[in-house]
Amino acid sequence: MASSSPSRARLQATAACAGSLVLWWRIGGAGPLGLVGFASALALLAWISPSRYAPVQRVLDRLVQSVMTLLTWAVLGLVYFGLFTPLRFWRALFRRDPLRLRRAPDAATYLEPLRPATPARFDRQF
Repeated sequence: MASSSPSRARLQATAACAGSLVLWWRIGGAGPLGLVGFASALALLAWISPSRYAPVQRVLDRLVQSVMTLLTWAVLGLVYFGLFTPLRFWRALFRRDPLRLRRAPDAATYLEPLRPATPARFDRQF
């Protein structure tokens, strides 16, 4: 994993501090105030000693990557089971077969005859 630059770490820590301040301003209470103190301490550490903040940044990067991986799988699962699966059941219920995968009852084979070859069919092969 590539190490983060000090300017990016400072920006992220300062943004976290500002975000926690907004959260405390909107909600109030001891929990958001503790979050403000923690984020301010991390921002101060990032500004004063970026080399000591680097391990914290790596842990936070791994945490965010793990959360994003879980979120991606959850959203993909919701889309698959919420959209594609019901659509498949709906199409099976009404017997729509756009790929003509079902064999015609009176046909002796799955193969269909080819349309006759015309000279225009071979003009652009690639």
